[in-house]
Amino acid sequence: MKLSTFIALTQLANAASETVKVEVGKRLRLSCDYSGVYVELSREIKEASRRRSTTSVLLLRIEDQDVMMIDTKDRQWNFNAALSRYSADDNNSRLITELAQAQFSDEGVYHCKDVTKKIINTINVVVISKPNVSSLFADDFAVESGSTQFYVGKCSARDAKPAVRITWEDDKGKPVTAIEKTTRAGLTAETSSELRIDTVRRSQHQQRRYRCKISQDGAVMYTSNFSKAMNVEYLPEITAISTFSIDANKEIPVESNFTHSVGSSVRFLCASTGNPLPRVSWSIANKTADEYAHWTEEATESGTYISTTSLKKSDEDFMFVCSTTNRHGSVTSDYVRLLVEDVPNAAGALGLLWALVGVIGVVMIVALCMLFNRWIQQRRSGIYKTETLKEEDVPSLSDMSKNNKEYFM
Repeated sequence: MKLSTFIALTQLANAASETVKVEVGKRLRLSCDYSGVYVELSREIKEASRRRSTTSVLLLRIEDQDVMMIDTKDRQWNFNAALSRYSADDNNSRLITELAQAQFSDEGVYHCKDVTKKIINTINVVVISKPNVSSLFADDFAVESGSTQFYVGKCSARDAKPAVRITWEDDKGKPVTAIEKTTRAGLTAETSSELRIDTVRRSQHQQRRYRCKISQDGAVMYTSNFSKAMNVEYLPEITAISTFSIDANKEIPVESNFTHSVGSSVRFLCASTGNPLPRVSWSIANKTADEYAHWTEEATESGTYISTTSLKKSDEDFMFVCSTTNRHGSVTSDYVRLLVEDVPNAAGALGLLWALVGVIGVVMIVALCMLFNRWIQQRRSGIYKTETLKEEDVPSLSDMSKNNKEYFM
């Protein structure tokens, strides 16, 4: 190693160092401490082809006088053009240099040196370029559950130096993995990121919204608006089948094995979910409810009812089935059947009661007639016995008077 190289490395190790980042086209300001005798600002340029560095002196101050120097061997950097863009600031203790509009070619290592050519400060100038950003999202966010590779949107950043990083998140702040691609054009880079959902799941993606963030050098440069909310569509599902017995206008839930009476009121409920909202309907023995005069169907917010206020014995033979349908398909429930008991109604019971009263009345009349008939028989039997008495058997008046009371008792 040459002694000059060793001395230069030693000076760099002992010198103060700083990094200045400036946006392309913006003002660049550099400064060196001035002791009142001599200070210079020079730029070091590495020649990759020759594996060596060259130094170009930009400005120097000697005894309070600012002097521009032209001393360069760099073939790629136009020193005269660069020098014309620099200006010195009047400051007694520092040599302050300003560049009105920084360019990518101004990027490099700058040294402040004292009168002994010792490096007292090293300035690493980095020229950056903020990205031109854009975002584009899908127009239609209606998607069927189970769909794959659903396109959400794309975010891009062009003319960036250094290259940016694009991340995605949902409206709950949860990070989402996306595909990122970076291509370079000279010193700048273009980065794009496209978000696709591998498999759409209702429980995970329903009503979720997404956005991208573009970061450069660890700082967020851009945050997009949220996308539209995902509308995950799915096949209908039957959530409830219920049977009610209606008593005094009050619905009473009953089990499937409950026995209903002929003439009573019965109601079935079918509740369903789905997206789009499904249409729910009942069928009776493969016919619509409208085909039966004593059954009616009614759709409400809680579900679709089918009901009757006059149950027939023949309804016991029917199978009641609920169907729910949207554009993704239809689902049919298991059939429901009724147990119907043919018991008398209130009018029949009253007639039976009157019939019973009538029978009891007839029995009582017959019994009275029999008793009356027996009494007559007994009376007649006593009269006939009196008429057939022999003369000698006729009692005397005294005996008759004596036994009259006993006889007639």
